[in-house]
Amino acid sequence: MNRIILPVLFLISLNSFSQTYESKNRIVPYFIDYWVHDYYGNGIEVNMGTGKEYGSPPWYSQRNNLVGNVKRTELKEFNGEIKFGEFERGKISKSTISHFVDENKMTEKSVFDNENNLMNRTTYTHNDQGNQIESYVYNSENKLTYKYTFDYNEIGNQIEKNCYDSSGRILRKLKLKFDDDGTLIESKDYNSDGKLFSKSSYELDENDNYIELNLDNKEISELSKRYKNWYNSMGDVIVKIDYSDIPDRRVEYIYDRNRNLISQKSFHVNPLKTFLIEDKRFEYEYDEVGNWIKKYSYSNDVQNGYSERTIIYY
Repeated sequence: MNRIILPVLFLISLNSFSQTYESKNRIVPYFIDYWVHDYYGNGIEVNMGTGKEYGSPPWYSQRNNLVGNVKRTELKEFNGEIKFGEFERGKISKSTISHFVDENKMTEKSVFDNENNLMNRTTYTHNDQGNQIESYVYNSENKLTYKYTFDYNEIGNQIEKNCYDSSGRILRKLKLKFDDDGTLIESKDYNSDGKLFSKSSYELDENDNYIELNLDNKEISELSKRYKNWYNSMGDVIVKIDYSDIPDRRVEYIYDRNRNLISQKSFHVNPLKTFLIEDKRFEYEYDEVGNWIKKYSYSNDVQNGYSERTIIYY
């Protein structure tokens, strides 16, 4: 099978991404996985646009990006090293098994370590409109560690997300605000004490796509500019500027027509010159339905990762 990179197109069926929600003819930025947890069920608070690896959209590893009527996927990620100038695949570092129902709504996801021991398991519940309304995170001993709840307004826009620990104590709350036309204008993130952690304001560019400016709540109780995101028509981050770095850091993302990330370039930006600091790219091999089954990762033209995915359809 030949390795191919699909052309960069953003116009795809919404049915291929069931967790996206639409406002008017405009898709708002992706908030379903605004917070993530690590593979052992421990909480990690991740801000939109940052992620575990610098510049990687935090939702990218979480969202489905599947086409067709998928029942189950098994993702295997491999270690590797460069030998004699070429990437040599090593042992499995991690595997993930996910289950889906109609329109590729995920119902369960289990993550295993390199020895196939369970690391964590998450279950997902959806309402009749297909929106995720609850998720439960369990650790390696199958004990509940976190619960997430999601609330929506009458037109299906997510207006609130809550994270609770196993005792039911609230840890985080995200509140979203829309105008009368259904356009997202503000989001606020609160910690367990009910204090404002950060907030973002949103405006639309000339193409009717979102621009986000995030402000961080510092200890001195002043909101300082932290990052600014530009989104495409599908709600994906295409440009991010992080103002917390010195100099500022700019990250640019490009996706294929199935919303798979194919390019991620990071720059240092100062008033005199812009420097490229890392150029990541990703190549895929696809099955006959259009879902990727092999993924090759590169950093500055050197391969540094390989993944393969088995997909079972209904």
